[in-house]
Amino acid sequence: MASILSVEQLQGLVAGSTPNTITIPTGQKIIGTDNASIVAPGHVLQVLQSTFNTENLTSSSSWTNTGFTGTITPTNSTSKVLALCQIPFMSYNNSSNECIGFGRLLRGSSHSGYIVANGYDYGGSGQIINHTAALNWLDSPATTNATTYTFQISHQTGTQTRLCYQNAQAHMILMEIAQ
Repeated sequence: MASILSVEQLQGLVAGSTPNTITIPTGQKIIGTDNASIVAPGHVLQVLQSTFNTENLTSSSSWTNTGFTGTITPTNSTSKVLALCQIPFMSYNNSSNECIGFGRLLRGSSHSGYIVANGYDYGGSGQIINHTAALNWLDSPATTNATTYTFQISHQTGTQTRLCYQNAQAHMILMEIAQ
């Protein structure tokens, strides 16, 4: 018959060979029954990945939602969410000397910092800036509800700004970090 030990707190002895330490002997384990049963600050509680490879483009300076999204449901309202993105991002101008496009992640009304595709051609005959940008955001959503992160683009100068040019693949990894 298994025994059940019910306590609110475990504390190691103040004195002894290993003070303030609780040791689990070799070969023994503590097993959590779900992903929130054992929580240590700074540990990753869950990881989700989203991929996207549909070209999106805009010539508008307004922030435009793309179909590139990732959703995570935090297990604790105090958790942080670390978003790590690799984004094929492009801005171009087919007739003048400068192009600028911006990208960001949006959650509700909060947003990350920006990535920029910016270039200048001193000859004035047009240019293209096409690269894979990294966008990282440590967010504090303060909820246990499903939380969606949406990539947005905005075009500032030139002809267009594009996400996933020629259907290149974008990646978003969302990690719940215990606090």
